[in-house]
Amino acid sequence: MGSAADRLYEIILPYADGVEFGPIQVTPPSVITAAASRTGRLLVPYGDSITQGFSGTDLRRTWPFMLAQNRGFRCLNMGYGGRVVVPSDGTACVNLAPDLMIVMTGTNEYLSQIPVANYQSNLTGFLQAVHAINRTVPVYLCGTIYNAASLPIPLTSYANVAGTVIGALGYPQLIGVDRATLITNPGTQMSPDGTHPNDVGEAQMVTGWSAAIA
Repeated sequence: MGSAADRLYEIILPYADGVEFGPIQVTPPSVITAAASRTGRLLVPYGDSITQGFSGTDLRRTWPFMLAQNRGFRCLNMGYGGRVVVPSDGTACVNLAPDLMIVMTGTNEYLSQIPVANYQSNLTGFLQAVHAINRTVPVYLCGTIYNAASLPIPLTSYANVAGTVIGALGYPQLIGVDRATLITNPGTQMSPDGTHPNDVGEAQMVTGWSAAIA
């Protein structure tokens, strides 16, 4: 392209679909050089589309990105749209060798009205899988955050699961975070779908998580 310089290339990938990454090819004499190794603690957030950043107007306005940027963390985001808790995901997350983890789940269980006992069992299995491999990595958990939907099994039943599981397992590495600090004003912090935070909500979630994380 005529000169030596850093250039930004952005690739837009399909939402909630599998993607295979092939090779990168450049035309000689251009070359690709490895980026400098990143430093800082590795944060691994786990959850669903709220963690993935479904409603952020820009990736840089999603809470995992901003939290990592503000705190100087590296981040491998394990949030996937439509995801419910799968116990084996705990193994996948902890095998990334995080320095800290965030677990924010329960929304899809609530919207799908999955039995609360099943959700509790799966979250327990997830945390047991983490603990089996790393007994000291801090894992920050919150109850299921605000949702505008009104369903037969109430949101509070799902929101209480995280605290119940933390108490039952008794692992010192598990740290509960008050969900009320993450969305403080649903009227201004939620997108029209009533499930995903808007940009204001994403920023508030950064404030809430950052205040809780040592």
